[in-house]
Amino acid sequence: MRISSIEPTTVPEILFQYMKDEQHKLVPFFHLPLQSGSDSILKKMKRRYSATQYADEIMRAAETVPDLCIGTDVMVGFPQENAVEFENTFNLLDKLPLTYFHAFPFSARKGTPAFKMNEQISPQIKQQRSEILRNLSTKKRRAFHQQFLGQTRNVLWESRKPDGNISGYTDNFIRVVLEDDDGADLRNQLLPVQLNALNGQTILGKFVSS
Repeated sequence: MRISSIEPTTVPEILFQYMKDEQHKLVPFFHLPLQSGSDSILKKMKRRYSATQYADEIMRAAETVPDLCIGTDVMVGFPQENAVEFENTFNLLDKLPLTYFHAFPFSARKGTPAFKMNEQISPQIKQQRSEILRNLSTKKRRAFHQQFLGQTRNVLWESRKPDGNISGYTDNFIRVVLEDDDGADLRNQLLPVQLNALNGQTILGKFVSS
């Protein structure tokens, strides 16, 4: 069981204790949306937390739960977002122990207050800022994966893909692609795998001999 997309101000301490307990159904995965690392933009979005409050929650989680995978969502190009406010977001994402983030551009919707705001950000700038954050996310995910190379972790295997490859996920949401694949049906099986090498946004692994 994974926890995803809750408000930073509504995270109970017991949640991290459950994640820390290997016998509990909650796995060490935590997705906490940020939206922006700029307090001024968060206020315009009518969010009920500050960048500091968000950072405190992330640090509390990382310090409590070993091997925790932490993901987030961040929006770029909200109306009136200037270069300094975007830089604040980048710097916050860079310094926090986040594993990955989904970066997406603001899209105006009729009927919302943001739709009528002046100083809308150009599509080109939104695209540039999204790309910068996606590159940072790729770097951070790779660094997270790197620390587990050589370890053995249980992997829950999924259905085989149309291309014939089979992959699965560790409890802390590392996608593993099987190296020594003999074509067996491994769906929904939880099996120990040695994590051997980085492979883009995944890790290559081999079954551990019994």
